[in-house]
Amino acid sequence: MSLIFKQPDMKVKLFLSVFMLLGVLILTSCTETGSDEFCNDPGISCTDPNAVIESCCTDTECYWLYNGNKYTCNGTNCDEVYDIIIAACTSASIDNAIVDADVTEMRAKLQSLTQELLLEARAASGCEY
Repeated sequence: MSLIFKQPDMKVKLFLSVFMLLGVLILTSCTETGSDEFCNDPGISCTDPNAVIESCCTDTECYWLYNGNKYTCNGTNCDEVYDIIIAACTSASIDNAIVDADVTEMRAKLQSLTQELLLEARAASGCEY
């Protein structure tokens, strides 16, 4: 009779071992979000010809640099940062030299670069989002 009790016990141990192994694999597969930063210039024209603009993203967040000031966003909603950069970039405009079409084009370039860098960083991290 002692053999009957040992068989289910081994099945339970085997099941728990497999379950724990799967759990460890799942927990370690994409929890590390320490990807490298990927940076680039959006290529927009500011009224200040000396303006320095750059965007950098990791696999979880992005930030923008404008003349040494850093503005952080999560990469999926950076509208507030875009507004700050566009306002700073167009603030020296004389007599509305920058029209709405220019602002729309600036925003599109900022958004496009953010998405491009975020995708590049996520691909480099090996994690699918």
